[in-house]
Amino acid sequence: MNCYLKIYLFFCEFTIQHFTLCDIMFQEYIKYPLIIYQRGDDIIFTVLAAFCDDQTLSVIEEIIKGFPVDIPFYTAKTLSSAMEIFTNCNIHFFIVSLDKKSCDSLQFVHELQKIKKYRTTPTILLSSNLEYLIPAFTHFKFCNYILLPFDKDTCNAFTEYLNMYFSLYQKLGQQFRVGLDMVHSYRNIPLHKIFFVEAVQHKCIIHTAEDKITISMPLYKLKQTAPLDFLKQTHRSYLVNIDNISKIDKTRDPWTISFQGYPNNALISRTYKKDVLEYLEMRMRL
Repeated sequence: MNCYLKIYLFFCEFTIQHFTLCDIMFQEYIKYPLIIYQRGDDIIFTVLAAFCDDQTLSVIEEIIKGFPVDIPFYTAKTLSSAMEIFTNCNIHFFIVSLDKKSCDSLQFVHELQKIKKYRTTPTILLSSNLEYLIPAFTHFKFCNYILLPFDKDTCNAFTEYLNMYFSLYQKLGQQFRVGLDMVHSYRNIPLHKIFFVEAVQHKCIIHTAEDKITISMPLYKLKQTAPLDFLKQTHRSYLVNIDNISKIDKTRDPWTISFQGYPNNALISRTYKKDVLEYLEMRMRL
C-alpha cells in the first residue's frame, strides 16, 4: 500500500477516535440546570372554640391533645373576643356552642360566613337543646352539628371530623416547590402550577400556569431528579403532573390529556396507558 495512503488512513482513524473521546468527555461534564425540590412548611392548623362552657372545653382540649402535633387552640367567651381572634389569626376549624348566648353565637356564625376566606371553613355547632340546632341547620351552610353532652359516640364523631380536616390541611401544606438554577436566571415554581414537561430534541419545555420554561436537559435526566409522586411519564416525550389533569380523551390515538384553563395538551401512548390509569385510581383513593 502506498505509504502516503497509510499515513492518511492512520490520521483519519486517530481523528475519529480523538473526537469520539472528546464527545464522551463533553457529555460527562455537561452542566445541566440545578433542580432543587423543597417541601413546603406544614400549615399550622388552628382551632377556635367560642361560647363553650368549661366542661365542653375540657373534652375538646383532651381530644386536641391526642393529635400527633401541637394544635393552637383558641377560646372565646364573648362575641367581641371571638371576632377579634378570627380577625387577627388564621383559623382553620370553628367550634361554636349555641347554649350560653345563642343570639351572640348565631350572629358570630353569620358574620363568619359573610367573610370570603371563612365561608367554607369547617364549623361545628354544639348544643344540648335540639330546638337550637334545627333552626341553625336550615340557616347555615358548611356546618356540622353535635347534640350535647359528649358521649363516646359523639366524641368519636367529633374526633373523626376534626382529624379529616387536620389531615387535609397538612397535605395542602406539604406541597413541593422546584427551584431551577439556570445559567442566566433562577426560577422558583410551586409544583402544583406545573402542568407537564415536554421533550423537544435534547431539551425540556416545562409548561406552567404562567409561562413555558425551556431548560437544556434531556427528559430522562429531569425524570431522575423529580419526586416520585409528582411527575408521571405518560409518553416517551411527556412527564405529566397527574393532579392537574382535567380530562383524558380516549377517542384519539395516542390519548390526549387536557388541563383546566391551559390550551396545550399532553399525550398518553399505549405503553403507558395501563400504568397511568392505575396511578390515577390510586391517587383518587388518597
